[in-house]
Order: sequence, then C-alpha cells, then structure tokens
Amino acid sequence: MIEAEYNDPRKPQLDTEDLGLHQAYLRVEDSGTTPALCLERVRVTVHAADGSVHKFDNLRLDTMADNRRIWLHQKFGKQLNLRRINERGQS
Repeated sequence: MIEAEYNDPRKPQLDTEDLGLHQAYLRVEDSGTTPALCLERVRVTVHAADGSVHKFDNLRLDTMADNRRIWLHQKFGKQLNLRRINERGQS
C-alpha cells in the first residue's frame, strides 16, 4: 500500500455496519500514459467477519453491449456509483 500511514483501513477500524450508511462507488485516479479505464462490468462483494455477505453492483452494466460500458478518466468522470443488491440482483 502506498502511503500506508495515511491510508490504513485499521485506523479508524472499518466496520461492515457502516456499509448501509455511506454511498458505495468505484473511483479511479489517472496514472501512466493511458490513464482512461473502460468498465464493462463491476461487482463488489464484501465478506464480513460475522459471515454475512454484502453485494454492490451497477445494474446498468449487467449485460454486454456497446452501450453498456463506461469510461472513467479525469476529463470525463472518475467515479461509478454502485448500489446494494440482494441475492437475486435487485436493489
């Protein structure tokens, strides 16, 4: 981890109880010679210590098609919002 003393998830301790309190999103920062990122699909699954599973998704990217992708970049947006979903893929 880069700059661990400033980006340590143990300080303060992250808690899965907070998952429902804050917006979930994927964010990129530009780096390298080709910094743009094309997302065709993203899902995030959090496995909590108590055995519970929390899933997040952007359902607009749930099928593969030319109009079902998003580019993230400094010039045209760096963040993709996610929503909590249940086991059937519904929010």
